[in-house]
Amino acid sequence: MKQILEKQHQFRWEMKTWSLEHRINLLRLLKSEIRDREADIIEALALDFQKPALESLLTEINPVIAEIDCFLKHLSSWSKPKAVATGLLFLGTKARVYREAKGQVLIISPWNYPFALALVPLIGALASGNCVALKPSELTPRTSQLIQDLLEKIFLPECVSVFQGDAKISEELLNWPFDHIFFTGSSRVGKLVMKAASQNLCPVTLELGGKSPAIVDESCDLALSARKLVWGKFLNSGQTCVAPDYILVQKSIQNQFVAALQSEINRQWNGRIQACLITQSHRDRLLRLLENCKGQILLAESSAPAEARRMPPTLVINPNPDSQLMQEEIFGPIWPILSFEHLPEAIDFVRARPKPLALYLFSKNSKNQNQVLQETSSGGACINDNVIHLGNHNLPFGGVGESGFGNYHGEASFKTFTHEKSVLKQGPFTKATSIFYPPYTEKKFSRLRKILNL
Repeated sequence: MKQILEKQHQFRWEMKTWSLEHRINLLRLLKSEIRDREADIIEALALDFQKPALESLLTEINPVIAEIDCFLKHLSSWSKPKAVATGLLFLGTKARVYREAKGQVLIISPWNYPFALALVPLIGALASGNCVALKPSELTPRTSQLIQDLLEKIFLPECVSVFQGDAKISEELLNWPFDHIFFTGSSRVGKLVMKAASQNLCPVTLELGGKSPAIVDESCDLALSARKLVWGKFLNSGQTCVAPDYILVQKSIQNQFVAALQSEINRQWNGRIQACLITQSHRDRLLRLLENCKGQILLAESSAPAEARRMPPTLVINPNPDSQLMQEEIFGPIWPILSFEHLPEAIDFVRARPKPLALYLFSKNSKNQNQVLQETSSGGACINDNVIHLGNHNLPFGGVGESGFGNYHGEASFKTFTHEKSVLKQGPFTKATSIFYPPYTEKKFSRLRKILNL
């Protein structure tokens, strides 16, 4: 590991000299290789945790291809130096902002979307001119190995290296003085990453999670809202960082809305096997969250027998707000549903908790829409939909507060993995700045006041 990291540390200077055309060609090669291995990617994801082929195509392969296409289209314009004003005090100078690669980047990716959440940030880092050390999740070994094989076919190890293994490998990597660390995962591990990065004064991007709420008021389209929320919640068996973790529904429609959710769950999951979780220990944790929640538990209809790592979609009506279920990010097919009388109650409930990665409002009332957006804080938000905002590469994606900081996707990725270098170039006429230099006379003082308009 150390030998590879040392090579990367030196190679980062060579990568800074790579032409834009060379980086674009590498992106095209990567896109072509992904296209050629689409079936292998889908198979690896199915073997790791039985992800349906359609979900793999939509949420794993498509985001990566879309990110590459975005960089192919815009990288040239993003990379151009931007001229900025100088002002009378710096008459004769030219000022520009240059975007330069940070250097050597570490990306630690999670297991829940093991292909997309490894490759999307890697594309931004590479396209920006950085060399990358990638640590994929050990919980999805087939997908991690496929990623390694795919990248080794295209890139030199000093340009991109994949380090597989458990948490010990991550700990070793975190000791290295990277120029930027990009981490996607839990808040608990995020704190450890940030602590390790501080030892080398390394900037970090933390893509975390939290309990993203969905607020549903009585003006909503009840059937359509239920359909969208059920898809968003149980996508990837509920193992999505921006899944609607719990619902706050207006009391006047709670019973009808719960019935609509049950109907929609049974429609979307009819004949399907139960949700497949990443490990048995993850399922055991979810079962513990159901203990002592003091809510009414409603299980979805399912003809599938109970198996290891499996769990049916489960609604919990009016759980204790102080229960463990309402304190931890669920990350699975359990869905707490609480009620509120008036919208300010729902807003107060959200604001009394850590800022979420996403917030969803289902309402036809424009006043309510504006109120929720203005009076809450979240990494991102959707009105009358959920989850899909992260698919728009023109929107920066990231958290706020305990749900993380920094963002990526599209131009936001380019900004994350580059440094803004301010450059001022003095012209041939330098008399304007001579007023700065001693001896300090009354005449210079008066002239300076006029120039500064003081």
